[in-house]
Amino acid sequence: MESRIDTTVTKYITLLKLIVGSNRLKSHTGATHKNKTLEESINYISRVFDDYVRYAALGPREIEGKRILEIGPGDNFGVAVKFIAQGAQKVVCLDRYECEKDLQQQSRIYEALLRTLGEKERHQALEAVFLSGERYVINPQKVQYVFGKGIENIDSPEDLSSRRRFDLIVSRAVLQYVDDPVRAFAAMDRLLEKGGMMIHRIDLRDHGLFTRKGMDPMEFLTVPDFIWKRIHPHAGKINRHRIDSYRKKLTDLGYDFKILVTHVMGHSGDLVPHPPRLTEGRDFSGNDLSLVRRMRPRLLSRFRQLSDEDLLTSGILVVARKP
Repeated sequence: MESRIDTTVTKYITLLKLIVGSNRLKSHTGATHKNKTLEESINYISRVFDDYVRYAALGPREIEGKRILEIGPGDNFGVAVKFIAQGAQKVVCLDRYECEKDLQQQSRIYEALLRTLGEKERHQALEAVFLSGERYVINPQKVQYVFGKGIENIDSPEDLSSRRRFDLIVSRAVLQYVDDPVRAFAAMDRLLEKGGMMIHRIDLRDHGLFTRKGMDPMEFLTVPDFIWKRIHPHAGKINRHRIDSYRKKLTDLGYDFKILVTHVMGHSGDLVPHPPRLTEGRDFSGNDLSLVRRMRPRLLSRFRQLSDEDLLTSGILVVARKP
């Protein structure tokens, strides 16, 4: 581990490079399948969909005939197609930026995805995606793609060319990039039907900003806000909101919710199954607590006041129902 002085120098050199290059860097956030094999893509789509079903206990009643909003689909609509295959009426896919797509690769993914479905599900999925050789067409009556505006800037269903609110809103590894998650949840509340659900998996790590240089996984929580705001001002960047922010906003909205922990700060693997609380000796060790106590005095004040458990939580799955 680097010394305190070496860490500080490395940190600010890293930040300076990001600030200088911020106007010429192009974000490829969302190109999930770009470097995946066909098998990896199908496994990823299935894992995302299965996580929604498993942790939110989604049965036919929560999917059949329902309208769904998927935030941040990226370069593939496979999860949306899976929802249509299970009987969803329509899925609207919203992206802040239009993601680059390899059309031939995507066609192969959809073809392989259809082969994993039973006869009834495949018949319903074919209402959403039409295949012809190396080409595919997405039926906007079933899967509609909207891009150019972030979820926090959506005022009503009409902004998504929808006359109705949604029964389910989902996202995976998206909300950590939203500039203002509080506004985002207020917007989603406006878009959600009474009794509707939202499911969000949120990655709270530094995404390699400092950890890939061997620094502590909490180092990014020491950077002053005025510097943080200069990093990639025109591209996706993590917002540094922690679990407490999401807990407070859902409480303020009056939602019935649970927040499960998917990842522990400094650990490489996910917690499976995702627990509602961290348990010492099972989910983290004394060494993890030592990291928190070593870093706490250097953290920004709003992070310094958080509990050890909240600081150790670096990934969450939110399941919430609107009253």
